Amino acid sequence: MLLFILLWSTLLFILFIAAIIDGWQGIIPNQLVMGGTLLGIIEHAAFQGVHGLLISLIGGAVWLLVGWLLWMTRKFGGGDGKLFAMIGTFTGVLLGTSYFVHKLTMLIVRILTNILSMGWQVLGRGLNPLPKL
Repeated sequence: MLLFILLWSTLLFILFIAAIIDGWQGIIPNQLVMGGTLLGIIEHAAFQGVHGLLISLIGGAVWLLVGWLLWMTRKFGGGDGKLFAMIGTFTGVLLGTSYFVHKLTMLIVRILTNILSMGWQVLGRGLNPLPKL
């Protein structure tokens, strides 16, 4: 139970930060995605040993491939594909439910981004309130 809570709370926190940055700057920073990927692998390995490490690595690899294919067909940007791989390190492949879980996660990220953008518009600050770094 502790693993479940730790994994999902960490994942949702990283996705929330990614949504904020994506809403402001239109990119998902590689440092955030790579750090989150490492964190997903470490958490699985720490709680489940070699089995958890394999679940995390296989999930990340499968979803990196899915993200790459979506990027090649221009359905998503490169940051979204890498974000899929990061989510895969937290969730694993999850057999038949993986597509649903990943689509649901991406939907949550998009909703958060839209809410933040609408909030800035209401405040009269436009879509990009912060300068690009």
